[in-house]
Order: sequence, then structure tokens, then C-alpha cells
Amino acid sequence: MNPYRYLILLLVPATVIAGYWGGGYFNFLTPIICFVFLPVIDLIPFSRREKTGNRAAKENKAFRTVPLLFVPVILCLVFGGSALVTQQYLPLHAFIGFMISVGVVNGTMGFALAHEFIHKFSPREKLAGYLLLSCSGYLHYSIEHVHGHHVYACTPLDPNSAQKGESFYAFLGRSIPGSFLNAWKIERKLLQKEHHAFLTIHNRMLVFSFIQLLVLSVVYFSCGSLALLFFVGQGMVAVILHQQVNYLQHYGLIRSGDPDCREKMHAHHTWEIPGNCRIIDLFQVHNHADHHLHAATPYEKLVTTGESPRLPANYATMMLVSLLPPLWFSLIHKRLPVTP
Repeated sequence: MNPYRYLILLLVPATVIAGYWGGGYFNFLTPIICFVFLPVIDLIPFSRREKTGNRAAKENKAFRTVPLLFVPVILCLVFGGSALVTQQYLPLHAFIGFMISVGVVNGTMGFALAHEFIHKFSPREKLAGYLLLSCSGYLHYSIEHVHGHHVYACTPLDPNSAQKGESFYAFLGRSIPGSFLNAWKIERKLLQKEHHAFLTIHNRMLVFSFIQLLVLSVVYFSCGSLALLFFVGQGMVAVILHQQVNYLQHYGLIRSGDPDCREKMHAHHTWEIPGNCRIIDLFQVHNHADHHLHAATPYEKLVTTGESPRLPANYATMMLVSLLPPLWFSLIHKRLPVTP
């Protein structure tokens, strides 16, 4: 696997800039490419190579460097875009299109990279993850995902595992506040374990809350209310897209057993997308099952297990399908593994 092939993903944020230059409805270029063009391409029946990593690959620093190159790009889009909307008048449709386009990049590439970074031990990568999550007001994800989701995935205790029969809209209303409250509970337990007081700098949730308020204040006082509206709006788009991926990855999959003796996490507790549907390799996000089994493994070494239930199409297509609950249920329920 060549690490520099991931640089082609820079074409995605480039579509945001192209759309802005085009003006008007061209500002919707990014979501159209991601959620119309790619799903249509996915319908064309031609063979594609299975995109999988190599567990035995030698260490290559380029795999650490390349993802970091995307961080300033995404930060410039989010904060630069927030400033830009106050410098030049945009009609309402252009403003909304520009905001959604930035949110799409933040919600796909931004969250995918932040997810990779928060699992690392390097201060530089940790900081990169925090910077990206601050773009969507979701810094608590770094706590809840590592100490919550990876422990309780596919159980009723995990707000980011969708239950059978639960629509995406119901899941969204449960997962966003559930993740935030879960992060507070987890951090409180960690503070008690380390014998730290609640009101201390060791409380990451307090620190994260202060940082998020600081970011919002800087955007507002430096650029104004319109910039703040843009920043919050694109962040909401990003979080919704992130939660759509969460909805797809574990929908209806259950770890059997009672709370005191729960079945271990296995590959069959995560949905995969078919190998011939992986048009874009977004830093091995599609190998989510192997990530759950080997959370500390870098993205380039994640492999396709072949043991997971498979979605009918790629993430972009299935994200659209999830917006239509009857269609989603009819396609997915017949693919759910039979549980004892």
C-alpha cells in the first residue's frame, strides 16, 4: 500500500473551493459528488480490487505524515469559510450550499482522521485529533469513543450502537445527547480512579467545554454572528454525517449475554461494505471490524476480516438509504445475522 495515494482525497476539499468560485448553486458541488455521483458510480457493475491493509507491513513514517497534511486543509476550510462568508455577500442558497459542503468535508474526512488520531499515543497526533474535533464541537468524542464505544459497542449501554427497528432519526436524537452524557460519566469515573478532584485541570470534559466556548467566542468576536452561524451550521452537518456512519456500522447487531457476562466483541458485530463498492478508501474506515478487534492498530494495517455481515452498497449510498426508514429496514433486516 502506497501512503501517498491518500493524497488524492485532497480533491474532496478542492470541490468546496471550486464550488465557491463557481458561485450560486455550484456551492452544492461537494454533497452532489459525494452523495449523488459516487452512489451512481457504485451501481456500475465492474470489478474493483479489495481495499485492505497489510498487517505485516513494515513501519513507514509516511503513513503518519500524510494524514497530518489534511489537518490544516480542514481547519482552513472551516475557519476560513466562517470568515469568508462575512467578507463577501452570499445569497441564502449559496450560503447554505457552502456551509453544507464544508460540513461534508468535516464530517467525512475530519471525523475519519480525528478517529484515527485519538487512538494514538503521540502528542502531535492527539493534538491533531483535538483540533479537528473542535471544528464540530465534539471534543468529548475522544473520551466517549475510546472508553465507552470500544467497551460497550453493540450493547444497550452504548448510545452509538443502533438497535434493530430504530430509525436513523430516533438514533440521532438518542446518540448525540447520550454520547455527551456518557463522556461526563466516563470522565468522572476516571477522575475518581486517579484520585483527582472534579474541579481540576485533569477533568478533560471541563477543559474541552472551555475550549469549545473559547472557539465559539473567537469566531463570534472576530468575525460576527454570520460567521458563528456558518461555523455552528457546518458543525451540525459534520456531526449528523458522523452519526450516520455510526448508525450503519453496528445497526441491529447485538453482543449476547447479560451485562455481567457479555459476549466479547467479534467481527460479526460490525457491518462491512462489499469489496467492489469501495470506490474511495477513506483511511480504511471500511475495515471497522478489524479496528474494533485491534483498536491500537494503525489504519494502514487494518484488514478485511470477511466475517462481518455486509451492507448492500457503499457508505455514501447507504447513508442516503438510512434517511428512508422503510427502505432501510426492508434492505437490512433480511441481512441481519440470526442471533441465538
